[in-house]
Amino acid sequence: MGYMEITVQSTVSLKIKGKYASVFINPQDKTANYNAAILIGNPVKSSLKIREDVVTIDGPGEYEAGGIKISGIKTDSQTVYTLSIDNLDLVIGTKEALEKVHQKLKEQAVAIIQADTIEGDTSFISSLGLNARIFYGTKAHELADILAKDTKKESSKYVITSEKLPLETESVLLVSGN
Repeated sequence: MGYMEITVQSTVSLKIKGKYASVFINPQDKTANYNAAILIGNPVKSSLKIREDVVTIDGPGEYEAGGIKISGIKTDSQTVYTLSIDNLDLVIGTKEALEKVHQKLKEQAVAIIQADTIEGDTSFISSLGLNARIFYGTKAHELADILAKDTKKESSKYVITSEKLPLETESVLLVSGN
């Protein structure tokens, strides 16, 4: 059974948890339990709270942590990542980075878009995430309004299972509960 839980930690940080392993995007909590830290959007490393006993992924390549397969695809100055967690595939990156590589990506069940800008093209986003498009970041609200004004859900957590994939693409705005 494929299971994935995505929880927002802050405007730059997410935790993606599978049944047996999890990854932290731009970690903000050294006490959390996770198998890998993935850096998205060129964060200031000194501002992150990465545990020393986990794999830190910051660039292109093939990785594995706790059974989660991770691939990094380089754009000009950033990296877009595809993850396979419990037979569910997702892609995650900043809007700018996804805009540059979206034509090279295979179909994913879930697309997670860190929106720190809404400048430039947004039409490509409709080709990402067959089952769910998840927005977070400082401009996530504006981007979700442009793409899914009437159909978006707002939550601090999103759960998806391979047995109960949404029939129509869901748009989710992840907002911190703080």
